[in-house]
Amino acid sequence: MKYLSDLPSLISKPSSIIYHGLGAIGGGEIVAEKIIDLFKISQSNIYTHRLNILILLRHIFKKTNGRPFCLSGPRDIPIIIFAFLCIRRADVYLQVPYHLSITRNRPIHLFSVLIYLLLVNFCSKTVLVNSSNTGKYVLFKKTIVVLPILNSDLYNRSLAVTINPKSSSKKVITLSCRLELEQGSPSKDIPSILRLSNEVSKYNLDNNIQCEIIHFGFCHESIKQILLDASLGSIKFFDYDPLWLNHISNTVVFLSLYEGFGLAPFEASCRGANVFVNEAFPKELLELAPNIHRIVSKDSKISILSQLKL
Repeated sequence: MKYLSDLPSLISKPSSIIYHGLGAIGGGEIVAEKIIDLFKISQSNIYTHRLNILILLRHIFKKTNGRPFCLSGPRDIPIIIFAFLCIRRADVYLQVPYHLSITRNRPIHLFSVLIYLLLVNFCSKTVLVNSSNTGKYVLFKKTIVVLPILNSDLYNRSLAVTINPKSSSKKVITLSCRLELEQGSPSKDIPSILRLSNEVSKYNLDNNIQCEIIHFGFCHESIKQILLDASLGSIKFFDYDPLWLNHISNTVVFLSLYEGFGLAPFEASCRGANVFVNEAFPKELLELAPNIHRIVSKDSKISILSQLKL
C-alpha cells in the first residue's frame, strides 16, 4: 500500500494546494494539513474556496515550478481547466466516490460531477485516489491508490492503549458523522442509523441492561428529532467536538451509503476501540487494523445491534 508519506515520490512538489477549508474540520481538511506539512508548502501558496478565484488563477499563470494539487472535488473545475490551458496540468487527489453521489433529482450537482470526472480523466496530470472505492469510475486515466494517512500514523496505532470498558451496566455505542441534508445522493446511511435506533429502543424495553447511543458531529434538527423518536430518547447528541476521540465508548459504529476511505474509523481504531463499519467502506480500511470489523446493514433482516458484540 502507498500512503501520504509516499507522495513526494509520486508527484513533484506542488506550486499550490487547493482544498475545501470551510466549516468544521473534517477528513478532507485533516488530509490537506498533512500534505501541506509533508511538502512544507508556504501559507501564501495554500488556497481555500473562501478566496477569490482570480487570486489563484493569477498564481497559476506565474512561471513557477510545480503544479496545482487539487483536493476539493468538483469545486476544482475552474482550476483544472485553467491549469490545463496554462500547460501546467493539475495533480488531483480524489477522496470521495463522486459517481455515487449523483442523482437526477439534483441536475446541477449531477452536471458538475460529470464535468469534473471528465476533466479528471482528460485534463489532469496525475490522479491519486484514497481507496479502490474512489477510483472505480476514473476510466481513461491510470489511478494510484494513496491511503490518506502517514506511515507514522500506523506506528502510532500500534502504540494505542486499549479502551477499558467502564464498570457500568449501561452499554454505549458511539456514532460519529455529519447528519445533514446533503446535495445529491446522501453519503450517510440514515435509514440504517434509524434502524439501529429502533433496535436500541426495543432492546431497552426488553432488558434490564440499558443501551445508549452517543453521536458526535453536526446533526440537522429534523434528523435529530426522527432519531430521538426512534430510540425513545436513548440517543444523545454532542454536535461537533474536535476532541471526540477522547470521549468514545468501546464500540464505535460507522454507517454510510458510500465512502471513500473512512478516516474517522481509522482514528477510532487507533484509540483501541472496537470499530464496526458497513459494506460501504473499502477493503483497504479493514486491512489496516484487526479491531475494524465489517457488519451488514443492507439486509434489513439482520439486526445491526446483534453484530456489535456488546
